[in-house]
Amino acid sequence: RFPAHDIILVGISRGGSTVVAASELEMPDTVKCAVADCPYACVADELTHTAKKLGFPAAVYPLIRLSAKIFGGFDTRDGDFRKSAANTRIPIIIIHGEADGLVPCGMSAELRDACPEKISHVTFPDAEHGLSYLVDRDGYIEATYSFINKSLSKNTEGVRSPKG
Repeated sequence: RFPAHDIILVGISRGGSTVVAASELEMPDTVKCAVADCPYACVADELTHTAKKLGFPAAVYPLIRLSAKIFGGFDTRDGDFRKSAANTRIPIIIIHGEADGLVPCGMSAELRDACPEKISHVTFPDAEHGLSYLVDRDGYIEATYSFINKSLSKNTEGVRSPKG
């Protein structure tokens, strides 16, 4: 629909994992890069982490998986975004708060480690889930705009930061 425009995929949390998953798909040449803020690396690992954090015993995960199959029609083990990251066709920057209690920051490192030549990883101390921008607005803007401008084709002028 927009052949004259560069497209940047952006997502936070589940949306961040979604843009990582999409990055391995064939897309138009106008899709230049992705920004994933606090994505999880694997649905099964995230569900296990959350269940433990809520105090459920380890035995609850098989019940969650079975429920997903019966009621949702999907297997939680199919949501392993490390595979997508390893096969990404576009550059990705992953941003994560080091104080994220919902999605461990280490999950972002797993995604980066799947394809370090195409995936950048920036963390923000003291930032909780999805709040890196609020903790360090200038650092967040600098990291994302620098990455985006580097990723855009040479035929464009880049994107100007809101700071000028």
